[in-house]
Amino acid sequence: MRLDVWNFCQVAFEPARGMQRGRAPVDTCVVHRELRGERHPVGWLRRRRLAAALARRAVELFRRLYVLGFPIRQLTLVDDYGASDDASMAADNSSAFNFRVVAGTDVLSQHALGRAIDLNPVENPWRKPDRIDPPAGAAFADRRDIRPGMIVRPGPIVGVLDELGWEWGGDWRHARDDHHVVWSRPL
Repeated sequence: MRLDVWNFCQVAFEPARGMQRGRAPVDTCVVHRELRGERHPVGWLRRRRLAAALARRAVELFRRLYVLGFPIRQLTLVDDYGASDDASMAADNSSAFNFRVVAGTDVLSQHALGRAIDLNPVENPWRKPDRIDPPAGAAFADRRDIRPGMIVRPGPIVGVLDELGWEWGGDWRHARDDHHVVWSRPL
């Protein structure tokens, strides 16, 4: 595969009217491989919404995931699930922008700020002390039984996240959010 195929995946960097440049979510094109084993031709594009200042970093992350052959079950807007994180995660949908608050608070989430991406939430569940979300993720709670689409440390996907400066929720101690990657550095 030639890496210059990314030239036709153009990223829109213009913020919405009235929004601060570099902070407004923009549509971002990425190429991915699907989890069911199919290798789609380069140009299999889906639109993601991320902070404009982060879009190039996100495209590079997805380029690296593609080159590694990391499969993604599906990649659609959370809007397709009525902006419900629970419904999106239950469908094993990888997503980014969702204007919402952190559960149980009135603080905007990193997804609302366009700084976070969720990857394969069933294969990479949110492992809380009292439960696993989504519930189908219980089959993937044992992180030693590595299967396609999983993110584990040590592993090539976490190595790429570290190298590119993304924070992985699987490293969190209070609740391992294995599907969550966030840009927590200044933009």
